[in-house]
Amino acid sequence: MFTLTNKLRTIVAIGAVGTALAPVGVASAATVARLPGAGTSVVASRPITVAQTIDPSKVGSANGNYTDEDCEDLANEVNFDNQQAEIQGTVAAGTLPNTSAHDSAWAMSQLEEANAASAQQELDNNCFVMD
Repeated sequence: MFTLTNKLRTIVAIGAVGTALAPVGVASAATVARLPGAGTSVVASRPITVAQTIDPSKVGSANGNYTDEDCEDLANEVNFDNQQAEIQGTVAAGTLPNTSAHDSAWAMSQLEEANAASAQQELDNNCFVMD
């Protein structure tokens, strides 16, 4: 009971100071009277990186084995796989570690990253990308 009384006194005292300072222009001190445990939950998440997209209209064939359309398809594949890896990585970050959902999402993100790297290598070897 002693702790609750001290907390109430502190809240009342801060509220009084906030009320006294409000006309002076210090309005932020008046928002202190919040009940313990009534705050908003904050959930931390892994930051999402945006995949660098390759503009398919700015790629072309660099050798006779690939057509411009082949290179555009590769650019689209790289873009799609990077986006899917980001989505799966976000899902994995939002699931509990050591669960089948987390492991599955993480494995999918790794697969998509590998697919993107493979398509990127093929694009680099056979096509050009204009800046």
